Amino acid sequence: YLKYDKITEYLVCLKSENSIAMRKILWIGAINIIRRFPLFGTGIGTFTTFSPLYRNPAIDLCMPPEVFDTARCHNEFLQLSAEQGIFGFFAFMYILYVVFRTGLTALKSKPDIYIIGLISGLCGLLIQSIFSISMRTVVPAAYFWIFCGLIIARVNIVGERGLKVFKFDIKIGKPWRILIIIIVMLVGLMCIRANLRTFRSCLYFKKATRLQRLGNARDAKEVY
Repeated sequence: YLKYDKITEYLVCLKSENSIAMRKILWIGAINIIRRFPLFGTGIGTFTTFSPLYRNPAIDLCMPPEVFDTARCHNEFLQLSAEQGIFGFFAFMYILYVVFRTGLTALKSKPDIYIIGLISGLCGLLIQSIFSISMRTVVPAAYFWIFCGLIIARVNIVGERGLKVFKFDIKIGKPWRILIIIIVMLVGLMCIRANLRTFRSCLYFKKATRLQRLGNARDAKEVY
């Protein structure tokens, strides 16, 4: 396996592998959605509805249509950006920043086997999320938030011995603080409004599609 020809042969086979080709088309489609809806995205849970409109139609030849009705992006970060826009993506990344910064800073002060294990598990979930939809299923998503909570909780336990890690480094005056809170609330309300409207439309769209496939054209048109 260390020979050059074996490595190149493996890479060529990997490049033409069906799941890799499928993911490439889905990822390009997600990038197109992000370009079209950069700020607030298309809405939570609407990737499967918008994906057929922005991806290469060649992917529909690979699998039956009913499979692609539930096809995810197979990249959590791209799907998050497509559905919730730049604001949602950076909010998620800020959560990761706080968790990792808190845990790693605690490890610099005093090694702790629990924090090391939790951070390792969290890294495993994030790496898997680059190629899968782990955050879209209940169990891995629950593990993710449990790991984040346990890291902060463990740091707080260690901090009772004199280690203070979690703190805000930026000092903001009260007027600016109030202004930032108001801006965050306005942006949050805009995100919620956009997501709820699109999510509601997505529910009707899926219902109409099911009725159409069952041959109930009259009810399908009404739902549309």
